[in-house]
Amino acid sequence: MVTHLRDTVVLINQVTTKITEKGTKSFLAPALGDTWAHACTSRVMLYWDQGQRYASLYKSPSRKSNT
Repeated sequence: MVTHLRDTVVLINQVTTKITEKGTKSFLAPALGDTWAHACTSRVMLYWDQGQRYASLYKSPSRKSNT
């Protein structure tokens, strides 16, 4: 669908560094845990208009829509 419509999709998942119990190794893990790992709560639309790039906040639980 993205190719057909010539669109772009950008996904961002915040991660944090977790350190093992012994403190010898670290790894990246979803910042809010596995339950929230697949939840998308904000949507930003990236687009061009007359040669100008825009980022529009389309959906957010804590902010109103804005460009």
